[in-house]
Amino acid sequence: MTPADQSLAIREIAGRRARDEARMIDRLVENMRLASFRSYLAATMNSMSAIVPDVLAIAGSNLADAMQRLRPGHRWPSITSRKTDQGNFGNITGRRIKAGTVCPWRPDPLIADAIVSDELEGPFVEVKVYGASLDVKMRGERFTFFTHDGTGYIMLESQLPETVIDSCVGRCLTDLVDHPLFATRSSSICAAAQVGGGSSLSFDVGRTRLEVPWRS
Repeated sequence: MTPADQSLAIREIAGRRARDEARMIDRLVENMRLASFRSYLAATMNSMSAIVPDVLAIAGSNLADAMQRLRPGHRWPSITSRKTDQGNFGNITGRRIKAGTVCPWRPDPLIADAIVSDELEGPFVEVKVYGASLDVKMRGERFTFFTHDGTGYIMLESQLPETVIDSCVGRCLTDLVDHPLFATRSSSICAAAQVGGGSSLSFDVGRTRLEVPWRS
């Protein structure tokens, strides 16, 4: 073996070792970040919108599975040090309120999320953590449903007639939205508005205490 061949062999061995060590360091950092993230959730998350388990059941999932899937948002942990005025659906600037008062969609910062169902075997369902609350987002046929700290929001893809929007408040949600998730509930619409090319309905879904599996 020539000196050049020896030098090349040494570089190859050193390169393999460096790559193996880099992968080990990446796994270590990932595990440490996940442990830190779960410790944060255990210290801060204490409730969920009461409808969350029912939404997860539609996706063939449950709380234990969904929470194990949770991963930090791309701005965590820096986002925990400040508030934000906008969430995934933006703010309410420009929304024309026709009845009641639309509960502002200005959630606490997005701490974590996870896709539970991706529409291959059921509806698209995602769990999210805003502030101290576990919430969900579900895409149904011609509408999107999401929760935030005890309030449910339905975003209809098409606009309801103005006369319907004007008379929405106090009506039973199932009068306007036909879906098994709401069929057994007597939820009353608390606010309605035209939003862009669709309509928005909000209603109370309740809150309940959440036991975090990583809390000691």
